[in-house]
Amino acid sequence: MATVYQKKENGKLKSPYYYAKWKLANGKYAHKTTGLTKKREAQNLAKEWEVEQNKLRKKQPDKGAEVQDLVDSYVKDQNKNGFKPEAAINLIAEIYAIGSGKELKIPTLKRYLAEWLIDKKAHVAPSTYQSYKEAIASIARVYGGIGDKKIAIVEEDDLKQIQRKLLAEAKSKGTTMRTLNYKMGVLIRTIKDARISKLVTDEIWAGIEPMPEQDSKLKVPFTMEEIQRLMRSATGEWKGMILIGAQTGLRISNLINLKWSNIDIEKRVIRLKMVKQRITIKKKETKILSFPINESMMNCLNFLGEKKRGFVFPEVAKTHKDSRTKMFDRIMKSAKVDKKIYLEDYEEDGHRSFNSLRHYFNSACTNNDINKDVRKKYSGHSTDAANDIYAKQDPEVMRKELEKLPEIKWETTQ
Repeated sequence: MATVYQKKENGKLKSPYYYAKWKLANGKYAHKTTGLTKKREAQNLAKEWEVEQNKLRKKQPDKGAEVQDLVDSYVKDQNKNGFKPEAAINLIAEIYAIGSGKELKIPTLKRYLAEWLIDKKAHVAPSTYQSYKEAIASIARVYGGIGDKKIAIVEEDDLKQIQRKLLAEAKSKGTTMRTLNYKMGVLIRTIKDARISKLVTDEIWAGIEPMPEQDSKLKVPFTMEEIQRLMRSATGEWKGMILIGAQTGLRISNLINLKWSNIDIEKRVIRLKMVKQRITIKKKETKILSFPINESMMNCLNFLGEKKRGFVFPEVAKTHKDSRTKMFDRIMKSAKVDKKIYLEDYEEDGHRSFNSLRHYFNSACTNNDINKDVRKKYSGHSTDAANDIYAKQDPEVMRKELEKLPEIKWETTQ
């Protein structure tokens, strides 16, 4: 029977309100304040609460019958069609819902990826978040029914199937294997985080091998003359994007997120955190670097208006990635700068894009004897090998250097 009481401590009332004690449907007792100061009113309220629990208790046999029907149906289906992990999880979820009146939250892969992305938005740089978002959008285009599977039963074969579909898409769109591997890296990162949260029990990513990247295009820099032509053909903010990109080697993701708060006009420096977009095992360390603003860059900033607030390139920043690519392609076409050129010294085609401004910066540093450690620091590269991909020495410069070697007389072989 429900009872009421007032809490006391050392013989003194702790509160003027009466507390109720009543029996729940599961047989346990509950204690809760009634918020009432009159005993009779509190007693009546406690009885009402107990009556509700008695009604629920009477319904328990019905719940038992409902659970039994679910189990019988599951066993019948299993005997007919074989064991299906998804069906077992659904059964557990339905039984939990019947018993508790609450939903058992076991997210699907689709839902988990969406929630993971929302969480990352608060913890990573905007450009990194954007790259994660684009990678997951690509994965969502190809996962099909796998996206509707509970993440707890996603298997290695599912990940391999996603990789195969990304490969097919890459071949149809001309995407490089480097980009495909990045997308799979993001997917594997989410699965690893799910395992930390105990939503996944096995290392289902362990057997996923990255695709060979020999097909990656040979990226080459623009020449100084080509950059000048690009700037003449560009309009508005793109003129500044090209100039500052070439003079700093900043990625386009850094440039579109560059703000006036990153610029110290008086000291003539740009200060910002470098963003490296590759997924690594170790926690990424971001460092603030200072880039000098030369006279040409200062004129550019004056041209843009020195708004002192917001994005430096707001119009470009709000355009979609694909639209930015098309815009720059049109600038290249207008400037008569080829996207693909044959490189005699490499005996293959070299490809150019906005990223070639970054290659120009690294190559210019290399050809002007700027220390490699400095080049690596300002390019955000952790290894010499990574920097060497960007830093291409002018073949003519290299040939002139080789002319300094002592000459071995041909005549001595006669």
